[in-house]
Amino acid sequence: MDFYKVKKVEKVSAPDGVITRPLREIWKGFSLKQSTLVLDNVVEEFVLRAGECKAPTLNQGDEYAINIEENGYCVVATDKLSLIRGVMTLIMRMQNNPTAEVLDIVIACGEIHGNFCVKERTIHVMCPTNAFDFRRFIRFCALIQYKILVVEFRNNFGFKCLPKGMVNKKAISKRKLKKLFKEGNDLGLQIVPMFNSLGHASGYGEEHGEHALLDVDVKYQPLYSPNGWCFNVENPKVIDLLNAIRKELCEFVDQSQFEKKYYHLGFDEAYLYRKKYLPPEKVASFMKTLTDQVVADGYIPFVWGDMLLNKEMIPEYDKDAGVFYCAQCEHPYDLLKGLNPKTIICDWQYSVNKAPVVTTAHLKEKGYNVYGSAWGGTSWFTGRNVTAHVDMVKQGKSDGIMMTTWGVTKRYDEVLFCAYECGLPHNTWSKYSQPSTVVATFYRNLLPAKGNFKKAGHLSK
Repeated sequence: MDFYKVKKVEKVSAPDGVITRPLREIWKGFSLKQSTLVLDNVVEEFVLRAGECKAPTLNQGDEYAINIEENGYCVVATDKLSLIRGVMTLIMRMQNNPTAEVLDIVIACGEIHGNFCVKERTIHVMCPTNAFDFRRFIRFCALIQYKILVVEFRNNFGFKCLPKGMVNKKAISKRKLKKLFKEGNDLGLQIVPMFNSLGHASGYGEEHGEHALLDVDVKYQPLYSPNGWCFNVENPKVIDLLNAIRKELCEFVDQSQFEKKYYHLGFDEAYLYRKKYLPPEKVASFMKTLTDQVVADGYIPFVWGDMLLNKEMIPEYDKDAGVFYCAQCEHPYDLLKGLNPKTIICDWQYSVNKAPVVTTAHLKEKGYNVYGSAWGGTSWFTGRNVTAHVDMVKQGKSDGIMMTTWGVTKRYDEVLFCAYECGLPHNTWSKYSQPSTVVATFYRNLLPAKGNFKKAGHLSK
């Protein structure tokens, strides 16, 4: 195999804004601290080049193309963000020369095309309390070329419109979060805020029993359903509060450099409202008000899909298909009537192991954009759940992927596997390795632990 030998000072030409501080740090990490990336010349076109090398041709559907020769390399892309992702693929291809007895960083020669079968690659995470873990996770998502990271906020953010007593004392400071999100943006990763606006209103998981507001002061009970799990859709002040939360988050999370802006409303697992507790038209009206206001403010709403599903409405539903609809749905009413038509529905189906995913097809047929959602971080992962959702995109029955994680300190074999299924190019050794070792290597190079074994690896300590 032929190699390009990486220089101690690697001088490249590229457009302004591509060679940022976090990209230079990642380059240094993957070069095992043997190389520094330097912008030598600013160019207008979406091309990064070093040395003497023939430019690759962008084929139809390519986001980027890379050619690596012994005397240089060239990355060509359709736009600036795709160019950054192409550089990430180049970085992942760096390795120590297998025949060298000392550190000798090389890049295997060849031509690579970033032609993804899934164009809309998004991932969801709960905002954590550990800044080091979160920073590394953000870099990881950018490296393996997810385009959007949805960050869900609960009691881990100091909202101005909510009492200070509800904030987790271990929460990452706003100043640090700003820096982390800016770093993600610099690496081509769009950060999108989320606040659950129907179920999960307690701010905690169902199993814990705590409530972010009611355990501060019970005077806030009018904002919630009697069990505290859902927001009270009959109280107009709830709409005002949720809009205040949304505007605060959208002001905090800058999406101005991206073509489209998004906001995730949640809307999942409001079990009380899928039984005969109150007329479902009231829930639909609540959903319509919130999604309409998101669109009116120039954002595209994301929502989870489980509240919108009822097996009686899906003729193709198979009791053995393993699909999920909100528990014991007793209303034939179609809550889809309550969504703004620009809403993107994320259909989280974790037990489906092969296409078709009938719920995704059903929601798509109703005229909505739909992203399939698989689960990362499970102990029983086989890959079939991810492949089922990706196959739906390939078949034109789904518009994208929103991977779910529910944490940042887990084994992310699934998240990496999903990226590869979506079309992420492998390097010379990754497809022959256990996924956990690939993740561990990437993590080590993205943000070194520097001898602190509490920070090493990818499992919480």
